[in-house]
Amino acid sequence: MSALIELRGITKIYGQGQASFKALDGVNMTIEQGDFVAIMGRVVQENPPR
Repeated sequence: MSALIELRGITKIYGQGQASFKALDGVNMTIEQGDFVAIMGRVVQENPPR
């Protein structure tokens, strides 16, 4: 079966320099037809809505 979505080598770094935090480091993911995927996490809102 072929992939509907394919991610390779995903990296996410928050901050800079000494204060940096690597949240993702080389993540690979394949989502195929019929797969159920949920991405969960804390929502951070830096600026309040106006």
